[in-house]
Amino acid sequence: MPSISQELTISQELRSTPTSLWYRARRDAQAERAQFASAEPVHERWHRNQERQPIARRAGEGPPVIPGAALVAEAKVIAFWPYREGVIKIADAFDMAPFEWAAAYLRALAAWAGDNRPLAACHPAGPPGCMAEDMKVLAARRGHCAGEPAGTIRAARLAELACTVISLVLDDASITPLGAFNSVRDEVHQLLAGPSASLAGRVVHSGAGLSGRVSH
Repeated sequence: MPSISQELTISQELRSTPTSLWYRARRDAQAERAQFASAEPVHERWHRNQERQPIARRAGEGPPVIPGAALVAEAKVIAFWPYREGVIKIADAFDMAPFEWAAAYLRALAAWAGDNRPLAACHPAGPPGCMAEDMKVLAARRGHCAGEPAGTIRAARLAELACTVISLVLDDASITPLGAFNSVRDEVHQLLAGPSASLAGRVVHSGAGLSGRVSH
């Protein structure tokens, strides 16, 4: 029986992570409040709010954290979300392979850190909590399930490289997202480049081979 990661696309998996589900629940709750805020009588709104299940705090994986840290963690996720959605849309449009996904993701992460330096540097400094979940999705596409030792180690290393990208941006205001990614590019490629490649990658590879044969 095929695994879930084989049945779903990368974008579908990324939109099914715990943080994705939390973000959608939060967004839907905000939309509901905005819809009824002006027309609903105050007493009815109060009673409805008492009955509604509160949205759980989302501070990433690990044990519960103090409210202040949870606020920072959620702010990072919310600020990064448009960058993340941009990666998903572009990667879907171009049928990207896992390494290409990671390249686009880490460049977007670097751009987010550069655009939101105080937030990215806010203690605990580093990427938003959704990053570790997303790296697990990409690591699983290398040919192992994320729960297996090889996949788990690969996901952990990808997460460490993402933190390195953030640190480079915070340490050097002049570095570009591409420059930050290039510092980890070779290792990311080694971790994720598999025997299969995207359509675009196969076309480029075939073109390079043909060019070489013609020149010789």
